[in-house]
Amino acid sequence: MPSVVIARKSGTCTFHRLARSGVAVCIFACALAAPAHAATKVAIIDDAVDPPGTFWCSFLNDNGYECTLFPASGPTQPLGSFAVVIDMSGQWADPQHSLAAFMQTGKGVITWGTAPFALGINNDSIVQEWIGANLASSGTDLYVTTATDSILGDRPPGTVLGGVGEAGAEALDGTAGHPDAKILARFTSGIGQIALLRNRWEGGRSVYFSSAFSPGSSIHADIILRAMTELSVQIPATSTWGCFIFALSALTTGTIIVRDRTSWRRRGSKCRNGAPQSTGNLQMVRS
Repeated sequence: MPSVVIARKSGTCTFHRLARSGVAVCIFACALAAPAHAATKVAIIDDAVDPPGTFWCSFLNDNGYECTLFPASGPTQPLGSFAVVIDMSGQWADPQHSLAAFMQTGKGVITWGTAPFALGINNDSIVQEWIGANLASSGTDLYVTTATDSILGDRPPGTVLGGVGEAGAEALDGTAGHPDAKILARFTSGIGQIALLRNRWEGGRSVYFSSAFSPGSSIHADIILRAMTELSVQIPATSTWGCFIFALSALTTGTIIVRDRTSWRRRGSKCRNGAPQSTGNLQMVRS
């Protein structure tokens, strides 16, 4: 005598659940494999005349960075392990253009005070290109913001950042030929007017601070930290990216397979709360 049984087509639902579980496991494994968060490593090349490097290093260490201080004569180890390099030296010429090469890896460089002059900005086209200006000079009187920018925070154009009087301070001049350079602050008088400048070049970013800037000022400290945040953005390691790309690929592939399986199957079971439900698709089985 024939008997009637319900053939539940649960393959599609089961595959979907397995795919989701597999992706979840993969993401969890990637999270465990990812390296623990470490402090951003910063290198400072000090200034021999009026060395501010110790003060800057202490300031950065207090704000969660790992700072290494090099002498004014230049770095004493390769720079590749650092996320940001701050050049304050008035004597290191960087004859091998290591800072340009550093920027070409997508990292950030800050120059301060007379460093651009020592690097040869007045006649070295490569230095001009990555700094974003053509001349080293000086400025006097007040220095005020000239643009809106994330490095400046919510300070609008015209905000006074400080003053140096007639004594003056190092500055830059001439951004012609540098379309990605952006002047953020200028001196109100003097030969060179650029007190704060940012630039993009071949995947890297640079910021110039006049010697008038110091972490001892609360306004300057905030701007310096904002610049550091932008320049030290880290890209996840390839292995970590690989994990997440694999997870995304698995989910995409699973979705395609589910669609394919559904398209050639007759309408049968539907997934409700992760379990198949019969829709009356019956098969006759003779016992």
